[in-house]
Amino acid sequence: MGTSSSFGGPKGRPSLLPPWADEDSVDNIQTDNEEEKDKSNETNSSETTEEDKLSGNYAGAKNSLSRYVNGGSGSSVRNASKSYVRSLGGAKKATRSSSSGKRAVSAFGGFLGNVARDGINQTLRNLGLGDLIGESASVVFAGIVDAIAPTGTSNEEADARQAIVDALNMLYDKYELADDNLSKLDALNATDIREAILDSVKAYIYERWLQELSLCIEKHSLTPGEATRKETEMKEHIKAAVDYDFEDQDVLNMDFAEGSGKELIENIFYEAYQTLES
Repeated sequence: MGTSSSFGGPKGRPSLLPPWADEDSVDNIQTDNEEEKDKSNETNSSETTEEDKLSGNYAGAKNSLSRYVNGGSGSSVRNASKSYVRSLGGAKKATRSSSSGKRAVSAFGGFLGNVARDGINQTLRNLGLGDLIGESASVVFAGIVDAIAPTGTSNEEADARQAIVDALNMLYDKYELADDNLSKLDALNATDIREAILDSVKAYIYERWLQELSLCIEKHSLTPGEATRKETEMKEHIKAAVDYDFEDQDVLNMDFAEGSGKELIENIFYEAYQTLES
């Protein structure tokens, strides 16, 4: 069935593929992301990125992450996360710099609300994906990713795109879609949508931080088993941090792209970063 708790493996190494992704859909989603990240890295080598503008104090974050990876004195995933968010300029600036992540989560929330109200088939038609109705979960989910996630022209966009893949992975597991019966998604309710939105935020923050962890793991030559343990600790730490109460919000009919819906997504990101920084 797949690994419902998986956000994927570290960048630069084989990742845990979504259970719905066949070879063709993996080529469409992951290979494109990797190519765009390569292009972004080439561009960023000669240009100042948005994150570079946020804070010049990356040394403390890198040192804290190195201590965590090595298990040195005073090392902990909490200290590493605190230093990481501070290196981004604090929770407020970290939230501001998560522009692609916020847009992707907003689009994902809107997609889920549409499925709950109108059903998966009508939602696909509304997205211009009517020709995918009746196709396998792998084909349909790949189309959804292309429709609502950014293309990945920067590292931050690629992380946002991967977060949507990860969140769809969890829905695939939860609704047992290995049989390709996507009509099961018509049963989505408000609680499911809130959970899926939080899952996508967790995945985004994890993917973004994972870039730095992967470099640190490579530098210190950890074994695959050691690397996996560190990544799991990070994942669980983020999972605990992203816990926002919005039971009173009508997520079935909310426009997450503007107004109170947009503000809600902003608040979820800010509170998550604030918790990681504390």
